[in-house]
Amino acid sequence: MPTIPLLGWDKLQHATAYAVLTFLVGRAFDVLTPASFHGWRVGALVAVMFGGVMEILQRVCTTTRSADVYDLLADACGAVTIIVVVALFRRTACASERRHVG
Repeated sequence: MPTIPLLGWDKLQHATAYAVLTFLVGRAFDVLTPASFHGWRVGALVAVMFGGVMEILQRVCTTTRSADVYDLLADACGAVTIIVVVALFRRTACASERRHVG
């Protein structure tokens, strides 16, 4: 039976790890600019760039590991998932706040 490289357990681990990384970095930057969504975008960008660097280093610096574009895609999926969740949460929180004020 053929396997789909993006749907394996390894890819879920990548997506989860980079979702957590995005959340932590995004939250750190959000503290600096709480009124905008910019910190969360920076968090996602930092996480995906880190994933890219890790894949390059695996290709260049080791003989036992290899770079995998699907790993990077899974990293990006985890980062995007956090961005979407945070955006929905912020939208819901703002809508709720407006209802209570008005």
